[in-house]
Amino acid sequence: MLVVEILIAAYIIYISIRAKRYLPVLLVFLQSVIMLSFEFTSGRGMQIEHSLFVDKFSIIMALIVVVSEAPSVFTRSDISRNITSTTRR
Repeated sequence: MLVVEILIAAYIIYISIRAKRYLPVLLVFLQSVIMLSFEFTSGRGMQIEHSLFVDKFSIIMALIVVVSEAPSVFTRSDISRNITSTTRR
């Protein structure tokens, strides 16, 4: 999994340099340094009991996100439906 994370970070750095956006390069580099230092120092000896934790608060937050994003999803599909129907005429 660590190799996949490093490959994704390298791809983001490559795309950011190609687009001449240097803030993502800095942020991805800092995140990678922190991730690698954690993995090679204290991350090896950890035993994870539960990789997913769900409580009442996280369910409420998920519901808030779904309710707040639902109107924009329906609006986008209506717009795309209108665009395809006008181009077919």
